[in-house]
Amino acid sequence: MKKSALLVIDVQKDFTQPSGKLPVDLNHAERMIANINAIVASTDTETPFPINVGNEFRKLDPLNIFRNFSAIKGTEGCGLDPRLKIVGDMYFSKEEGDALSSRALVSFLRKSKIDPLYLTGFQAEACVYRTFRGALKRGFSCSIIEDTIASKTEARRQSMLRKFASHGANIVRTPQLLGRCDSQAGNRPLVD
Repeated sequence: MKKSALLVIDVQKDFTQPSGKLPVDLNHAERMIANINAIVASTDTETPFPINVGNEFRKLDPLNIFRNFSAIKGTEGCGLDPRLKIVGDMYFSKEEGDALSSRALVSFLRKSKIDPLYLTGFQAEACVYRTFRGALKRGFSCSIIEDTIASKTEARRQSMLRKFASHGANIVRTPQLLGRCDSQAGNRPLVD
């Protein structure tokens, strides 16, 4: 029997905290984290299995200058946002935009017969988009949970939602996903 996974991409301090080196729109961060937490907190067996994926860039990578030296392996900003609800120890690091560039993650997904993937996280126009394209290339079904992705601005986020849709992405919202899993989803504390 196949199961689904919730890929939580780059919800790291350097991107979600006001003091971060490359912060997302902080309203996006708040909404994104609240909705990811609502999904993770669901106890229904149909809820996607949460897997955290984070950037861990090498200190001497010349591309760090374009990333404002964010998410350098071993730094405080590389850590997951403390507001994020963590269940289990499923964490995979990456050095590229596409979360599925992690061979260990792809191996785990295939061995565990996990498909489809539900994508969440930062940054809609970079890592989330590259992961979406990488998932399709590797034969995974993929959905975007639109109220759990973040960007630097709302205009960029909306532009990316249109781009995902134009590439055939199944776009859902947290209430829809939880409604599929839990008849009490309407009572959950979701942030719109």
